Amino acid sequence: MLTDSTSSKSTDDPKLRRVLLITARADHGGGPRHILDLLTAFSRSSGLIETEFHIAAPNQEPYAPQFKELAKSFIEIPARSFSLSILFRLLQFVRHHRIDIVHSHGRGAGFYSRLLGFLSGVPVIHTFHGIHRDPSFSGRVKLWLDQFLSRFSFTPVFVSENEQQEALKFGCVQSETKGFVVENAVDLSRFTAIRTPAFSDTTRPLKFGAFLRADLAKGPDRFLRLARESAKESATFSSWTCAGISKEELEKFGQVPGALSITGKVPDPASWLQSLDVFVSTARNEGLPLGVLEAMAAGCVCILSDIPAHSEFKNRGAALLFDAEISKAFVSEVESLKTNPARRADLLTAAHRLLQERHSLENFREKLQAVYARF
Repeated sequence: MLTDSTSSKSTDDPKLRRVLLITARADHGGGPRHILDLLTAFSRSSGLIETEFHIAAPNQEPYAPQFKELAKSFIEIPARSFSLSILFRLLQFVRHHRIDIVHSHGRGAGFYSRLLGFLSGVPVIHTFHGIHRDPSFSGRVKLWLDQFLSRFSFTPVFVSENEQQEALKFGCVQSETKGFVVENAVDLSRFTAIRTPAFSDTTRPLKFGAFLRADLAKGPDRFLRLARESAKESATFSSWTCAGISKEELEKFGQVPGALSITGKVPDPASWLQSLDVFVSTARNEGLPLGVLEAMAAGCVCILSDIPAHSEFKNRGAALLFDAEISKAFVSEVESLKTNPARRADLLTAAHRLLQERHSLENFREKLQAVYARF
């Protein structure tokens, strides 16, 4: 069902820029969180040109209610599925509200946006949120769809330079299309609670945690193996937890240790992250992972899989990387950190500096405003 929370036609104010945001998800995930941060960032600012946001998204928890509060209007669309009737209703909405820019997030939304741009002539901006290279049949189909959609006229936005390079490498954008890099941001005001410092008591088991999804790209199979094998090394590695995935979903990727705490969907990621000593990523592929940025904001020590998307964190001294296929590599890093408080302090300080310099809401808004200003 398509719903519109406002029936009034937008005015012709020349100082008003109307943007339709589209996402095929409003459940727990980095993409919907990114959109909420976008809306929050613009709601806290004013400029010569006011930006009025409309949003098309599934009516899902936890983000749809928040989208409705911050956007001018909310249009309900199906979750992760395409509907021709919805496409034409969106087209009617674009024309009726005189939308200036259509900005989609993720592949499903990008399918709608590119077709809307073709049919309406309205400029399209598309943020990828990861270039998927899963070798499975479904993964190849998804990559082919990205390659097909690259033929349409649109301006790409990437969440990292690495994502930009991968999009060009795999043909998800045309070679002459440079696009823009607008890094993910973190609303640091969500992380104001005072927490017990990570590694504050190395005589007890440390608490390790990860955000997971039922997708090989996120490495749930690697995470399970890491939790099982590291627990055999010492009591230090006996406390593991994960969020964002159910036990039934996780069991499809391997044996689930009995001691593993599976949190499922977490309504308050900040509070959950602040309970961890170490945030772990075993991902095979990422854009620029918002979960890692949130973990840094929460004061976790971050130990991440050695993939291109995580390389900037290492280069800035904000995280450690390890070979996620070798559990002993992870164990070695943790044991080293236990006996080296200065190294731990350096990691946390560098992470805080990185968030302030590159991933604040203010920087995010300024960069995106510059992209919008081109239209």
